Amino acid sequence: MSAPRLLILGGIAAAAVLAGSSPASAAVTIGAPLNLPANVAAGCERSPSLFGFFGPGSQFTGATSCTWLGADRIANPTWTSQVPRGQWVIVRVRVRAGASVGPMAAVVLGNQRSQVGAGGGTICCRAMSESAAFTPAPNQVTQVNTRLPVGNTVSVVTGEPIETVDYLAINVLSAGVSLPVHDTGVYTDMGSVRSSAFWPAMRTNQEQALNSGFFGMFPLIQADLEPDADGDGFGDETQDSCATDATIRSGPVATAAQCRPPAPVTGGGVTTPAPAGSFIAGPAGARDTVLVAGSRTTAIPIICPAGAPAACTGRVGARTVQRLSTRMATTAATAHLPLPAKPFTVAPGKIGQVALTLPAGARRELARRGRLALNVTVTQTAPTAATATHRITVRRVAKTVRATRSGRVTVRVEDLANADATKNVTYDLRSGADLLGKVFTTPRPGRVRSVTFRLDADARATLRRARRLTARVAASYYDGAGNPIGASRPITLLAPR
Repeated sequence: MSAPRLLILGGIAAAAVLAGSSPASAAVTIGAPLNLPANVAAGCERSPSLFGFFGPGSQFTGATSCTWLGADRIANPTWTSQVPRGQWVIVRVRVRAGASVGPMAAVVLGNQRSQVGAGGGTICCRAMSESAAFTPAPNQVTQVNTRLPVGNTVSVVTGEPIETVDYLAINVLSAGVSLPVHDTGVYTDMGSVRSSAFWPAMRTNQEQALNSGFFGMFPLIQADLEPDADGDGFGDETQDSCATDATIRSGPVATAAQCRPPAPVTGGGVTTPAPAGSFIAGPAGARDTVLVAGSRTTAIPIICPAGAPAACTGRVGARTVQRLSTRMATTAATAHLPLPAKPFTVAPGKIGQVALTLPAGARRELARRGRLALNVTVTQTAPTAATATHRITVRRVAKTVRATRSGRVTVRVEDLANADATKNVTYDLRSGADLLGKVFTTPRPGRVRSVTFRLDADARATLRRARRLTARVAASYYDGAGNPIGASRPITLLAPR
C-alpha cells in the first residue's frame, strides 16, 4: 500500500468553516441537499473534464467503480461533507440515484491537515470504513441504516497541531450505473460547488492521493450523525442503550437493568454494588488488558466513563489470583500477595495510569512465566461511591528499545485476545504529546508480533541529542461487538549505537 501524497487542498480546507469547534452534543446532518436530480447519465467508466463537463472533453477511465466526495461553494457555504469536531457515528445515509442503478456504499474518507496558517498541508485520503452495499431506487432518495464511527480531532505531532478529520463520500461499485451526482452546468466559477473523485472505488483501509477536482457538480449523499460520548462506536440517541459508559455495555439491550457494571470477579475483597446507571471507573479493557510490568511496578490503566458529571476519584489495589510463595525458598508459605492501593483521579472520558508495586513473589512469577493474573479492586469515592473487582493479566515485555540509524523502532506486542481480526488496529508511538509514529495493520488476536515505527527527522535528531526518550506505545482495537478497546505501555527509546 502506497502512502498518500502531501497536497495543498484549498477546497477541502475551506469546508472547515462549517465544522465548528464545539463538542458533540446533538444529532447533526452533513452532506449535499437532495432536492436536486441526479442528472449525470455517465458512470464510473468516464471522468469529466477539468471543469466538470461530461460532454466532449470527458475522459474514458476504464474503471468499473469509483468514489465521489463533494463540497459546497467556497464563498458562503450552506453544507459540508466534513464531520464536525468531536466523536460521532453515522446512523443513517440517504442517496438520490439516477436512472440506472446498481450497488453503492457510503464510505468514510480520513484526512489529516495541518492547523498552522491558512491552507496548511493536507494528507488525503484513506478509506476508514464503509457501509454494507445497497442498491438505491432509481430517480429518488433511498435511506439506509448504518453504524460508521467518525471523528474530528486535533493532536500535536512534533510540536505542530494536526487535525484528523473524516468526510462522507459515496462508492459506486459497478459499471453502467448512473453517478448519483448533480451537474449544475456552471463549470468556470471557481467559487462554485465542487467534487473530487477516485478511480477505482476506495474500499476500507485503502489509500489514494487526492489529485482530481471538478467544479460545477457534487454527489447527492447525505448522512445523519449522532454523538458518541462514550466512544463505543454506537450512536447515543438511537443505537446505544448505555450511552454514558463504554465500559458497561454497548448497543441495544433487552431491558434497562442490563445497563449495569459487569459482575465482579470473586476473590478480590469486599464488593459494594452500585445502582444501574452509576459512573464507575475500571481497568481499560478489563480481563484481557495487556499491561507492562517494570522491575518493581506495573501500570494499571483506569478509565472514567465519558458521561460522568465529575472526575472519578478513589483508590486502586490488587492481589495475585494465584497463591505465590512469600519467600525465596520453595517450602515457604504461599498467599494471595497484595499490591498496596494507590489513589487515582481521572477526568471523564479519559484513561489514567496507576502504578502499583509488585511484591517479590509476584515479580518472580512474572519473570518465570511472563504473565501474572491479578484481581484489581477499584474503590471509588466520586462521582459514585462503590467498590468493584476486575481480573486482569500483566505481561512481561521489553522496557527499552534501540532505534536503528535509519530511525526504525521495532516493538514486540501481544494483540488483545478479544480483538476483532477483521478491523484494523492502530499502534501509536508517542513521547509526551508528540506523535513519533503510527502504524495501521490487521490484528492477530492473542499472538505476539513485532510492530515497526519509522521516526521522522525531528524525532531522530531529538533522540540523538538526548540519547534516550521516554515514550509510550498505545494500541486501539475493536472487539467482536464493535466496541473500542485499547492497551498501552511505556518504553524507553535508546539512540543508535
